[in-house]
Amino acid sequence: KASSQKEHKVTRAKYLERKQAEYLSRVLRKDDSVASDLFDFDMRTGLRFAELLGLTPEDINRENKTIKINKSWLYKNGSKADFGETKNIFSHREIKIDDFSLRLISKYSNKCSSNEPMFVKALSNEKGFKSTKKQKYASIYNSTMNRKLTKMCKEAHVPRIGIHGLRHTHASLMFNAGVSILSISKRLGHANTTTTEKVYVHLIQDQAEKDNRKMMSALNTLGEESDDSQ
Repeated sequence: KASSQKEHKVTRAKYLERKQAEYLSRVLRKDDSVASDLFDFDMRTGLRFAELLGLTPEDINRENKTIKINKSWLYKNGSKADFGETKNIFSHREIKIDDFSLRLISKYSNKCSSNEPMFVKALSNEKGFKSTKKQKYASIYNSTMNRKLTKMCKEAHVPRIGIHGLRHTHASLMFNAGVSILSISKRLGHANTTTTEKVYVHLIQDQAEKDNRKMMSALNTLGEESDDSQ
């Protein structure tokens, strides 16, 4: 078992590039399952797995197209899972979501009371998740979800990533879009930009190289004559 876990760490990618994320998103959209919707939503929001599971209808502001993250679902407690605190106080935040994400999450919020965990309830009714008579919701583990995500990645012909890799992919998409590190840090619920810099040093270096090329291009063309100079 130990060697199997070690192998997974080696073979699982940290995040997907923009084009790879597009391929995966197309596969997820075609798949009619709660898990695929959760994966797509995560790639678009960058939430931690426990934060995703902790979302309730009352966290959604449809008018402003935002969601509040102020709790998590303690899924590691198995049959005794319930709401709990976020990773830290800085994880409490409100973030903007795109139109597709709003439509996606509305599918589940409409079937829940205001304080029910939307994805947890929906997954509890999906094949592959079991609950006992004493449990209101099924036990949900990231290992189960990772197996489902592996199948999706294989179908999309992209590197295999885990649930947390979707969060990293979201950060990568934001960096590539030129979003400031301060905004990314706040969106991910990091305590400060230093945390973001440490976690995503490789992405920051890639962006710095792109910025250098832009700067040199601007400087190298400075003073050059053009047809419209007169």
